[in-house]
Parts: sequence; structure tokens; C-alpha cells
Amino acid sequence: MSNVLVEAATPVKDQTETANDYSPLQAERSWRRQAEDNVADSMERLGLMRRMGTWISCSRRWSNNLEVTNELEIQPDVRAVC
Repeated sequence: MSNVLVEAATPVKDQTETANDYSPLQAERSWRRQAEDNVADSMERLGLMRRMGTWISCSRRWSNNLEVTNELEIQPDVRAVC
């Protein structure tokens, strides 16, 4: 066995207690979320998908147009509202 001795001009301070590293579970979730965001960004650039807010407003406008032009009286299901 051997010992490692580090000599420095100033004392070395151990900062591991103040490190803000993710736990393994947090790191995996962060990695997955970043992967999902990358896929969503790529699909947006290709025109295959829109941001969620844009899609909701477009779909509501589209459904309103269908109701008005076809003289429908559709009451939304409260459970289906986001």
C-alpha cells in the first residue's frame, strides 16, 4: 500500500460537500429530458411539429371553424380539457 502526499503553496480545500451534482436518478431524468427537447426541436425545424402553445391555439381555432361552418353545437367534455 502507498500514501499520496500533495504539497501546495496554499492549503487545499475539499469542496465535495458544496458540490451541486445530480443524483443518478436526477442525472438520468435530466439526460432524457434533454434528449426529448432535442427531438422536439429537430421536428420543429423540419416542420413536422409545432410548439404546444401554438398547436393548442390552432386546434381550438380549427374546431371552432368546424362548429360554426357546420352549425354544430358541441359542448366540450370537462375531463378532456387540458
